[in-house]
Amino acid sequence: MAKTLEGETLVLDVNSSDTVYDVKTKLKNLKRISINKQRLIFAGKILENIGTLASYNVQSGSFFHLVFNSKIMSPTL
Repeated sequence: MAKTLEGETLVLDVNSSDTVYDVKTKLKNLKRISINKQRLIFAGKILENIGTLASYNVQSGSFFHLVFNSKIMSPTL
């Protein structure tokens, strides 16, 4: 499950072998939020896209916190 800062709870069907990117893709399909604007936090850590849920010790019934990046920084030249 994911919980937004606004208090909305989103229920997702995920497996321990899913990557964080997979979870973000499911959130994109559910809420139409661009993947690059999503930040998932679990146990006080920002989750990296390549990590699996198992590698972060995410258990059944666990909550992620979903934070939106409203401003994506681009490199300056």
